[in-house]
Amino acid sequence: MEKNMRVYRKQRSEAFRKDDECEARIKGVCLYAATDLQHKKGRGKFFLVKKYQIKVCRACHVHIENHSEWAKENDLAVSRLTE
Repeated sequence: MEKNMRVYRKQRSEAFRKDDECEARIKGVCLYAATDLQHKKGRGKFFLVKKYQIKVCRACHVHIENHSEWAKENDLAVSRLTE
């Protein structure tokens, strides 16, 4: 797990080095400056897969976590049961 965390920290650093704009842009929620990485497929075996990571502001991240079905319908989350 320690190796995974090193890789994750590097991925996160690289993602935010390019820009810090929220990719979710949820209307009425978004703060625009991304601070978090949303793991669209959770933090399980897909934890380090970049295509399932998006930069989000804290407000959008909380909204996504609290509205999982809506997030899936809007491509901000993916079912963990699908490959």
